[in-house]
Amino acid sequence: MRPICVVALSALFGLAFWVVDATLDYLLVRQGTWWGLLIADIPPREMYVRLIELAFPLALGMAIALILITRRRAAGALLESEERLRTVFETAEDCIFIKDRDLHYAQVNPATARLFGLTVDEVLSRSDAELFGAEAAEEIHRSDRRVLDGEALVVERTRVLGGVARTFHISKVPLRSSSGKIVGLYGIARDITRRKLAEDALQHERDRAQQYLDVAGVMFVALDAQGRVTLVNQLACKILGKTDAEIVGLNWSDNFVPQCERQHTRAVYEQLMAGKLEPVEYFENPIQTATGEPRLISWHNTVLRDEAGRICGTLSSGEDITERRRAEEERSNLEGQLRQAQKMEAIGRLAGGVAHDFNNVLTAILGHAELVLVALKQRLPADDPLIAALRQIDRATQRGAALTRQLLAFSRRQITRPEVLDPNRAVANMQIMLQRLVGEDIRLEFELAADCGHIRIDAGQLEQVVMNLVLNARDAVSPGGQIHVETRRAASDDYRNVAHVEALAEAHVLLSVRDNGCGMDAATLERIFEPFFTTKLEGEGTGLGLATVYGIVEQAGGAVNVRSEAGQGSTFEVFLPLVSEPASAPQEPPERESPPWGTETVLVCEDDDLLRRLAVQMLECRGYTVLAAANGDEALALSKDNAPIDLLITDVVMPGMNGRQLADALTANHGVTKVMFVSGYTADVIIDHGVEAQAVEFLEKPFSWNEFLLRVRQILDSDKDRQDLPNLEQTEQC
Repeated sequence: MRPICVVALSALFGLAFWVVDATLDYLLVRQGTWWGLLIADIPPREMYVRLIELAFPLALGMAIALILITRRRAAGALLESEERLRTVFETAEDCIFIKDRDLHYAQVNPATARLFGLTVDEVLSRSDAELFGAEAAEEIHRSDRRVLDGEALVVERTRVLGGVARTFHISKVPLRSSSGKIVGLYGIARDITRRKLAEDALQHERDRAQQYLDVAGVMFVALDAQGRVTLVNQLACKILGKTDAEIVGLNWSDNFVPQCERQHTRAVYEQLMAGKLEPVEYFENPIQTATGEPRLISWHNTVLRDEAGRICGTLSSGEDITERRRAEEERSNLEGQLRQAQKMEAIGRLAGGVAHDFNNVLTAILGHAELVLVALKQRLPADDPLIAALRQIDRATQRGAALTRQLLAFSRRQITRPEVLDPNRAVANMQIMLQRLVGEDIRLEFELAADCGHIRIDAGQLEQVVMNLVLNARDAVSPGGQIHVETRRAASDDYRNVAHVEALAEAHVLLSVRDNGCGMDAATLERIFEPFFTTKLEGEGTGLGLATVYGIVEQAGGAVNVRSEAGQGSTFEVFLPLVSEPASAPQEPPERESPPWGTETVLVCEDDDLLRRLAVQMLECRGYTVLAAANGDEALALSKDNAPIDLLITDVVMPGMNGRQLADALTANHGVTKVMFVSGYTADVIIDHGVEAQAVEFLEKPFSWNEFLLRVRQILDSDKDRQDLPNLEQTEQC
């Protein structure tokens, strides 16, 4: 019935009721017109009563009509809702079911019935044991009982239906009555078998891709648009020191980039994600590992985009180049050291050639000066200016010889006579001389440790090292400055600043010279040991002092280190290997004696004409019979016609046959039993020619002729019938 009809009937009903009441009142009580019937002779109170009597039935009718309308609408809505729910229930693809407290199916939708291949009626009142089997039913009932206890559950279960394993996503909640009592459970099961298969396939692909990434020899890291890690391979995990579970989800910049570079890295990544920056294919940056050790990584980046083409992240492959970079730096350092060594080698070879010629000249000068001096002493008084001039020539020649020794020392080719020394004793013996060298206006301090130990080195070379370092310090300090000389055993911390510390595998004595002078800048430090390099004014230094120190120490198997800053002074540290042997007893220099006379036959083989004639003259002056040859062939020819020969004096390096070959030939075939070698070449050249200065009688040029004649007499007077000369081939191998 339409609402307007209900209202109209209610109004008519009220009007009819009022008309009947008014008519009865007129017939029974009053008479008059209709107007009078309505209002005449009616007291106000009664009129109000009449109005109420008129309004009441009208309102009552309207209320009844509204109630009827509301109920009809509610019933219609309820029917419509029930119809919708029924439609959803009947047509839903998901399985919808209701179980009672006995866990029997009280209501199921067609999808549930189809799942079992049954009709809805065939499923109702059945239990899970009947539908799934006893074992599966027990598992289902365990979760159902939890729901009947008031718990809502969401589970995934795999069931075998019709011989096919199917996976369901199941939601179950308690079913309550109007009073709130749990009377059963309501459940929805969605078949997610296809989705699980797709997820498993996708996971399989991911696992396979992860395996490919894991076997790759580089890091792989994927980031999303916010810079969070979404993928990482095992090598990256190993380098970072974390598992993939600990890494995935973390912000890369905040967790794996060093603090000093995080802000810049984050800003660059934000610009990259916003499309404001082109991706950098290759770049290097450090990462921070779990141990705190920085690693340098070379990255190759790829920008990732979604289906709409928007930038959604990056995939980066990275190679750990930390060790390679260290190796490159080490190689660069080694190349620098090699270049320095090659430069020193080249200069050393030059020095060797210069030394040979220079030593010959110096030897000749010394010899002739001595001859003239001997002759003048017999004719002139001792204070004659000519004698003084000759002595100055002798001193100048000795200075030239010292300069030659420095050239050979820095190139590590000087012929040495190493012995076991106490460095404290050597330094202490030099204190007075060193104080005179530095002057009284500079404070010179010595700190010599008692347990310093012993070293093996040429005594003269050690004194040269100390003197050169102290003189270098003297030139760096101002009047009132301080120089500190120290000896002690080297501690482990002392090796940290040594350039090639790996070579220092044994214990060492540390000899250091420290000053508080002007210091040196980095550019000067790089060249400080170069020969002929000096910061002094022209004419004030040769630039060989520190180069000599470097060569002597290297030749002794040690190392030199220098620490200095401009305005902060300098410290030179000399590391010399410790030896366990006791120190050699100090020897007093022999008194100068006049060379004795002799009558033996001496064969002199020298390719330098000046020296050969001078040697002949010196020996003949002392009574010897002298045979002179310019080369080995001449010497062999002379030996055939002038046997026997008591002594062979030969230069080591000569054109054609060298001195060692000549000595072998004469001792083997011509009865020569004694040999003295002389040379002005460097040690390596002499050894290459089969002669070791320590193994045979050897006299190094330049030498004084007094020393020359004394050595000749000593060899001739020796008790040995034949010298033990080392084999040529064996010497060359050494």
